[in-house]
Amino acid sequence: MKTQYGYAILPGKVSEKKQWSDVIDSGSKDSHGELVSVPQKVDAFVSDSPLGSGSWLKFSTGRYNKNERWALIAHKGSYVYSIRLLSHKQIPLLMREQVGTFYVSYNSKSEPRLARRFTWWPFN
Repeated sequence: MKTQYGYAILPGKVSEKKQWSDVIDSGSKDSHGELVSVPQKVDAFVSDSPLGSGSWLKFSTGRYNKNERWALIAHKGSYVYSIRLLSHKQIPLLMREQVGTFYVSYNSKSEPRLARRFTWWPFN
């Protein structure tokens, strides 16, 4: 299996979870526990080709803003190697239509996690 590159749109707001973490004070060796916000994984459809093939992947992006909520994802199957946040203008013209401008959440009842090679081909 070779590495594939795909584009995805991310949700408007990053979901975060509060958790306790050890924080080391700058300039000293002392540490203390603190409640910090940790960004959660995003579940997004990654379009791999202009013909509509792709798959639903879960990955961590960290925090992002409303202007850069599209991502270029390098992956092999469901394993994500790297992610780069982009603006909508940085996506190639052929892929902009596939990626879209609004986020659609994953529905396990209507779609499989890994899509067919060509979604429009009835013989897969």
